[in-house]
Amino acid sequence: MVNYCELQENKVSESQNSNSGAEEQMNYIGIAWISEDGTIRMKVRMPIGAGSGQSSLTYTVDDPNYQKVLAHIGPIKPGEVVSVKPFE
Repeated sequence: MVNYCELQENKVSESQNSNSGAEEQMNYIGIAWISEDGTIRMKVRMPIGAGSGQSSLTYTVDDPNYQKVLAHIGPIKPGEVVSVKPFE
């Protein structure tokens, strides 16, 4: 079984250790991964007033927004974790 919390921590650590880690983090709002059944899961953060909030989002293959979200996050395979840019 995949530990997605550990994957998230690894993804954050990788971006912090890269040369442009701070800049890269500012360009993304969170991470996404896809399960074997095609379900997309996302952990995102967003500014709220003077602070910020975090949310977990789930999109099943029959969700009306599924294709839009999949197109936004780009190519992804089960078990991969990708960074998510802000939606426009």
